[in-house]
Amino acid sequence: MISPTTIDSRIRELNNFAKALRAEKNHLAEYLVKQVGITLNDKLWEVDFSAKTLENFEKEKPLIIPRSSLGNKAIFIPYNDPIFSLATGLGPAYLASEEGDKIILKFPVEKLPELADFMKQSIDENLNGIEFFDGNGREFIDYIPNTDVNVIMLYGHHSWVEPLEPIFRASGQKVIFEGGSKNPFIIAKDADVELAAETAYKNNILFSGQACFSSKRFYVHKSQMKDFKEKIMHLMKDTKCGDPLNPETRVGANNSKKAVDYILNQIEHAKIDGAFVEGGDYYTRNVAGKTMMILEPAMVYNCDSNMEIMRDETFGPVMAVQKYDDEKELYKNVINSEYGLILTLFGNLEDQQIQQRLERSHGYFFHNTSMVDFLMSREHGWHEQWKGYGKSAWTWERKEDGTFSRTQGPEYFVKKFSKQEPIIGI
Repeated sequence: MISPTTIDSRIRELNNFAKALRAEKNHLAEYLVKQVGITLNDKLWEVDFSAKTLENFEKEKPLIIPRSSLGNKAIFIPYNDPIFSLATGLGPAYLASEEGDKIILKFPVEKLPELADFMKQSIDENLNGIEFFDGNGREFIDYIPNTDVNVIMLYGHHSWVEPLEPIFRASGQKVIFEGGSKNPFIIAKDADVELAAETAYKNNILFSGQACFSSKRFYVHKSQMKDFKEKIMHLMKDTKCGDPLNPETRVGANNSKKAVDYILNQIEHAKIDGAFVEGGDYYTRNVAGKTMMILEPAMVYNCDSNMEIMRDETFGPVMAVQKYDDEKELYKNVINSEYGLILTLFGNLEDQQIQQRLERSHGYFFHNTSMVDFLMSREHGWHEQWKGYGKSAWTWERKEDGTFSRTQGPEYFVKKFSKQEPIIGI
């Protein structure tokens, strides 16, 4: 259980944990590359950005002072970006905790045993009140509803979380879910097409396309399509792919054959339905004794909104591109998605009412810049509101009137792990 503590002491403890991560930065990044396949540079960035986040929870202190803890918490850490999720999930949960609370951490020990051992030791040395659950994911889900945990944070794909609603409706536990995306990127008629294409490509291949903030579906005005395609093909040609341990590699491996097979199936179905493909070579490579799949960047163009590749999540460096002319039709196609995390627009639409509606359709909106640019500019890590609609993010919670509801919209995680104290006398 959390020992006698103050907000300031918890902030110092998180800072000490950050120092432990920094001390092992190179080792942690290299280990993750060997297990996951994402490039060394991307994993070095993940460790560094996570440490920055943990070092700067002073920024969230004003958010927690008028609030109190919701009690015991549990966090399910994903396999593909475990350190980032640890910083952005455990960090606010720890800040929002009080004396007597505990946090149960489900780390992907079955897939990342060495990292799990390091985290156990480092967390034991720097934080307190953290318990580790060593079973698999199914065992964790079976166990947690029968505990005194009040708040659970889950990461992953909505397809395995949505069926759990009856379990948590019965237990009454609050569930915070952060999931996948199919982020749209629009290149308007008046956009700087070279800058837009460079940004679009960078947003697609970061983390080898295996990140929820990657742009996946691209809507290009018909007058820009030729130049956009040529620029993307040039960028693809100059991209070094393959060995994720090589610092020059920009697109590494995917350690999930299931994910790669699903992507290849999406591409094949798109071709059958009339799309064309540039790039997308696929082969295996031995990475530190493991056979991993390399999927090189692909541009699938001449797509339409009914294609699976334009609707469903694609966990790899694949750009699904659709040409547009009519902005009303563009609006329908953009919002015709189960997801609602990030929308990017380069240039301006001629119909400003449609543009304003699009700005409100997703959790994050970027205009002539991008989420990747935003992340790279954060000197203090991530201390922003989390936003997401559709199947990208939600919270299940039992309200005061007894109803169990699903809510969405912008909120800080530290607030999701806490509750507002009543104002005396009002």
